[in-house]
Amino acid sequence: MIRNPSKSADWLRDYLFYIFLSLGFIVLLIPSPRLTPALWILGVMALAEEIIFRYLIQESLNKLFRHRMYLNILSPANILTSFMFALVHLLNQPVAWALATFFPSIIFGITWDRHKNILACFCLHFFYNVCFFYF
Repeated sequence: MIRNPSKSADWLRDYLFYIFLSLGFIVLLIPSPRLTPALWILGVMALAEEIIFRYLIQESLNKLFRHRMYLNILSPANILTSFMFALVHLLNQPVAWALATFFPSIIFGITWDRHKNILACFCLHFFYNVCFFYF
């Protein structure tokens, strides 16, 4: 019986996805920002950030790295884009909040690498923002 190597690695890819997904909620352990921007502002910001960071930056880096993947889930483009995402958040957020954006960004990047769908990335990003600012 010949096994398909991509099928045998599916469990690892899914397992790592859920680990990164749960790490994204580490932001809920950080003290509340004590501000609640309007939902439409959170939506506009999430959409703008996803267009810039996923569609423009991550996809360009994916082409540069020829769509390489680590552990069948993480691309070097995703890691670099997430690092840049966290650095940009340092411009207007305290260090702990800005650094906490790294893990959700990894999830948005995995979603982009899997589906190439900006709407899916936007929905996840908007969900994380609402959780952070409203819960």
